[in-house]
Amino acid sequence: FSAIPIETAISTMVKTEQTKIGMLAEKEKEITQLWHQIPCFFTKSNEPECEKFQMLQGSSRIHSKMQNMISNSKIGCKLLCGAKDLSRFYYSNLIEIFEASSSNMKLLISSDALVPHLIQNMNKSSIRSWPKNMAKNQCFLLKDDEELLIFLRNANFPTRNIFAFWTNSKSLIDSICLLFDYSWDHSKPIKQ
Repeated sequence: FSAIPIETAISTMVKTEQTKIGMLAEKEKEITQLWHQIPCFFTKSNEPECEKFQMLQGSSRIHSKMQNMISNSKIGCKLLCGAKDLSRFYYSNLIEIFEASSSNMKLLISSDALVPHLIQNMNKSSIRSWPKNMAKNQCFLLKDDEELLIFLRNANFPTRNIFAFWTNSKSLIDSICLLFDYSWDHSKPIKQ
C-alpha cells in the first residue's frame, strides 16, 4: 500500500460522485418520458380519508401549525390552555390571529390566566374560565371539529422541549370535543 496525497483522494471522490450525478441526470430524462406515457386514471373513492398523525417539537413549529389551523378555520376553533400557554400564544401573535378570525372562536382558560392585557381586545363572550379543580397542564386546539393539536408537553417545559401532536383522527377529535364542550358548559363567563 502507498498513501496518495489528500488532494488526489478528494479529487477522485468528487469525480466519482460527479459521474454518478451525470448518469442520474441522463436517466431522469428517460424516467420522465416513461412517466408521461403512462395513462392517467383518476377515480374518486368513497373510502374515508386515512387518519394522520404528525409529531411536532419546539414552539416555532407548533405555533406555526396552530397559526395555520386558526387562519384556515371555516367553522371555528376551540382553544383550551393555562396561564403560561396563553402568555406564549400572546407573545407569538396567536391570540391576535385568534381574535381576528371571522369564524366562531372559543377560548377556555384557567382562572389564573386572566391577565387583562392578554385578552383585552377579545370578545369576552367567547372566553370562559375553567373550574379551579381542572389540571393546569392541559392545552389543545380544535379546528372545525376536524383537526386537533394537543400538547403532550406544554409551556410548563422549556421552549425547545415543548412537544405536541396533530391529528385528523375522528374518534380522538370527538372525544376531545366532548371534553371541551363539557368544560365550556361548566365554566364561568369572563366578566365584561
